[in-house]
Amino acid sequence: MKKSIIAMTIAAAVAAPVAANADVTAYGAVQGEITQTDNGTTATIGQREWGRGFIGLKASEELGNGMTMFGKMEIGMDTDDAQPQGNRQSYVGLKAGWGSVMIGKVPTGYKYAGGVKYDAFVATSLQARGGITMSGGAGAGQNGAQGHNGFSKDTVAFRLMDGALSVNLGTSDDPGANGAGNMGDLDIAYKIKMGGKNEIHLAHTAHSNDAADPNSSTDYSATKIAGKFGDIKAQYEMVDNNGTDQTFLFAAYSMQAAGGEVVFQGGQRDNGAATLNMTTDLTVGYIKKLSKNARWFAGFRSTDDEANADPVTTLTYGMRYDY
Repeated sequence: MKKSIIAMTIAAAVAAPVAANADVTAYGAVQGEITQTDNGTTATIGQREWGRGFIGLKASEELGNGMTMFGKMEIGMDTDDAQPQGNRQSYVGLKAGWGSVMIGKVPTGYKYAGGVKYDAFVATSLQARGGITMSGGAGAGQNGAQGHNGFSKDTVAFRLMDGALSVNLGTSDDPGANGAGNMGDLDIAYKIKMGGKNEIHLAHTAHSNDAADPNSSTDYSATKIAGKFGDIKAQYEMVDNNGTDQTFLFAAYSMQAAGGEVVFQGGQRDNGAATLNMTTDLTVGYIKKLSKNARWFAGFRSTDDEANADPVTTLTYGMRYDY
């Protein structure tokens, strides 16, 4: 981790002279949030950051003949105490008339096919992913990247048809010290534009367990359809997590009011168990953009799991700045 930070520091120091040949940009985000959670028995208050804070560098250079080389590296930084939280995405790529190809730790099509882009409160205490009304992730070698969490490492990624088609292929059969190999893993997503704000996403992701690898995670696959129609967004997922079937339904509606954006979102998770299998979630929140990069947000969530006697409620307030 220290080596990664040192490398990024050196890269930032030389960004000015390099910019003569390439377009280099430093960017990132910081976020702070105060949250109260009550499960009916115990109420707690704490400061959360949810992995939103990070620093990054991205660069690109036109090579001629319609080709562009580009790269990106991000390191997660906990806003609470400025501690490094591991690398996020890190890749090098080539773009041409036919599309682009990337090698490294890359975004997955499944995650961004609707998914986290439809969740106004992603990476906050009110987020849908992580098993509430959107799937979390699976695949030890992928850092949970086979759902809506993380990024896909040791991957070759293709973006084709003006970005409408996304295909990621795992390329490593070496489990290493911290997780499983991802050889044979597949992530594919397709976006259908329907004019205006309307769109439909189809996506599938799969991770295969290697029984000979003690660090390997379980088999995992997920398929979803998502869509946006005006100010309404929704998606439905079917997940097979090592033989346990789950479904996730998410829906959201937003409108402009009181000088900001009022958001209603929620849904239902079916855990696939014979009894006590339903979880229902409802979130109401407000987002005020102070500028293009600055915002504050607040909201309330109620999560009712049939396996628990009382619903869990969450009340939160936070600020975020992107730079």
